[in-house]
Amino acid sequence: INLHKGAALLNLADEKTAQEVTQEMLAHLDSDGVDIYRQDNCFADNVADNMNMFWTAKDQEMGENRNGITENKHLVNYLEYYDVILEHTGTFIDNCAGGGRRLDLETLKRSAPLWRSDYGYEPTGTQCHTWSINFFLPYSGLGSIVEDPYAMTYYFRSNMAPSMILPWRVDVKHLGKNINELHKSLIAEQRAYAGYMTEDYYPLTAYNDKDDAWMAWQFNDADTSTGIIQVFRRTDSKVETDRFYLSGLELDTTYLVENIDGGSATYTGRELMCDGIQIYAPEAGTAMILKYAPAK
Repeated sequence: INLHKGAALLNLADEKTAQEVTQEMLAHLDSDGVDIYRQDNCFADNVADNMNMFWTAKDQEMGENRNGITENKHLVNYLEYYDVILEHTGTFIDNCAGGGRRLDLETLKRSAPLWRSDYGYEPTGTQCHTWSINFFLPYSGLGSIVEDPYAMTYYFRSNMAPSMILPWRVDVKHLGKNINELHKSLIAEQRAYAGYMTEDYYPLTAYNDKDDAWMAWQFNDADTSTGIIQVFRRTDSKVETDRFYLSGLELDTTYLVENIDGGSATYTGRELMCDGIQIYAPEAGTAMILKYAPAK
């Protein structure tokens, strides 16, 4: 589909074109030995608006009463293309799309966004993304890049997700042993607790994009009655304590709640859900992970 100034979009609404693209890609997957297909189909600054511009132009070429037909056929063929790729590889599709620009339900049925947004790393924004996206998308990916030892933990935990991309600029020749150990410990945290992030999700605070707020949420495995709580006292917060009310627990079960950085206490499920748990964070810019399980 051609527009003025040389702009063009591959017309997947055309059946022949869609078939040729599919067969070409399958040939490359085989010849190049590709096991996992990643699609990053960003288009200019606003994907939806720009694609609509091309689709509308093609509809107008076809005459009256054709509004929407190009978009319809394009998306049907695009989803069929994904289905063929999935069947051919037998693995999964990594759906990037310019950083989270195709998180519609039909695409998500066929793929996983291992990099869900190009607005990454910055902790308040990524906390807000996680708070929101977990209502409908339990599996997605973020990353961490900060290597300042005084900020690494806060940034890493703010970006922790089931999938993690870590473009750390690590040169072990110039890093001390303590920094290397911190890298290892943060990776171990993600591996230990990311599994909970696809379990039942409960926000423990309201949505808030201000740097002087606290934000928290809970992931609960209903089968084992275990889970984690992530708590963030943001960088400009003046409040040292907050109280959070958990969900999904067994009322009469006694739980051991452990801060992975040290300290533990026991509560009944009734206390955690009805009275809440008070969290103390003496320093702003603190990210905490608490794990809980029935006490033995």
